[in-house]
Amino acid sequence: MRVAIALFLGMSAAGGSWAQTASLAGPVEGFTFDAPTRSLRALMGYPGASSFGPPLVNGVDAAAVAPQRNYAVAFQNGRCVFISGLDSNALATPLSGIALQPEEIVWSANGSLAILYSRSAGWFQAVTGFPQSPSAQARVDVTRLGGLLASIAADPKGQRIAVGISGAQGGVYWTSDRQAFQPVAAVSNPIALAFSTDGGTLYVLDGGTQQVISAGINTAGSLTYALGLADPVTMRAVAAGSSGDLLYVAGRSDQLLRVLNPATRQVVEDIPLAFRPGRLDPLGADSFVLSARTGNSTPLWLFSRVPVSGAFFVPAIPAASSGGALGVGGTQ
Repeated sequence: MRVAIALFLGMSAAGGSWAQTASLAGPVEGFTFDAPTRSLRALMGYPGASSFGPPLVNGVDAAAVAPQRNYAVAFQNGRCVFISGLDSNALATPLSGIALQPEEIVWSANGSLAILYSRSAGWFQAVTGFPQSPSAQARVDVTRLGGLLASIAADPKGQRIAVGISGAQGGVYWTSDRQAFQPVAAVSNPIALAFSTDGGTLYVLDGGTQQVISAGINTAGSLTYALGLADPVTMRAVAAGSSGDLLYVAGRSDQLLRVLNPATRQVVEDIPLAFRPGRLDPLGADSFVLSARTGNSTPLWLFSRVPVSGAFFVPAIPAASSGGALGVGGTQ
């Protein structure tokens, strides 16, 4: 998403209008939700020399930006909204049919599907049709699968959803209609799931054995990858040209990002980290968020694959820049 833009940020609300002209000329790596300032912001510059731009939308309790897109699903005062035009004229539109605020939100790679879900309550809710006509589907209770919701993922085209259920009868399932669930693998602690970039393979991170299981969606059989990590927490498949996918696995207490070649089951690269990673959320075309900000004084940590693989921090936002922009007070 590294494009040079100058943004005009505006949103009208009941009883008034708020607009702010922001000087954001220059490369933009992507857009992200910043929890300490309750705002959506652009990350300006390139990894290694990037900073937070001014707030695009304020007063946000939770949000997730679609991968390499200019729109997000957000919550403000218990209300779910679709925020579009982050790179031009931010606009909030209510999303009806969503009664509960989720604990987390994940997107399909093409940005057509968002999955809102709660591990503690054991449900997920799909929102389809982005960005033209987002529509909330019925909430799905997965406790009927016999355990606790441990993980969830969408395939790249937003056609299938995979869920991991933990417990003595735990396992991994996929569904295309949110009604019938097809078993993929019997795993008691599937802590993370990731589809291959072509959607044909589902990778399962087994927290009990610290291994990755590779299972074909439409084929029988599976392969197992030994990770050699003490505390793997999440993973993501990334296209690597003609050589196929690479699988990135984050080790939390290991403070390591391990890159595997699924075809050979060999370690391609180890990237030592100076912090504990907790996520691998897409940001730009070649970058991920490894650790979001948790407080006003903490930085955001990024990983970028170009020009060289490495982790980079985005400095904490100065107190004077933490507020004063648009709020999600209404809709247009």
